[in-house]
Amino acid sequence: MDVRRWLTDWIGSHGGFEKSAARIAEDVNFIDAQWLDSFGVMEMVDAVEVEFGIRFEKQDFESQDFLTIGGLARLIERHRVN
Repeated sequence: MDVRRWLTDWIGSHGGFEKSAARIAEDVNFIDAQWLDSFGVMEMVDAVEVEFGIRFEKQDFESQDFLTIGGLARLIERHRVN
């Protein structure tokens, strides 16, 4: 499954934006945009780890990549390779 699509679908169904025909920008900070609150982020982390069979590490949560769909997708893809 395409990681970016999965993230967009998950955030769209659990977060604060309404999915439309327009593509959701992959570089928008989903916390600043209020698509997810802190509880939503915790739920997403759990869902991602289960769906993709990965475990995030402490430094992942400190990375700016963690805050956008595009960046998070890159983090997930890196973990899937390792």
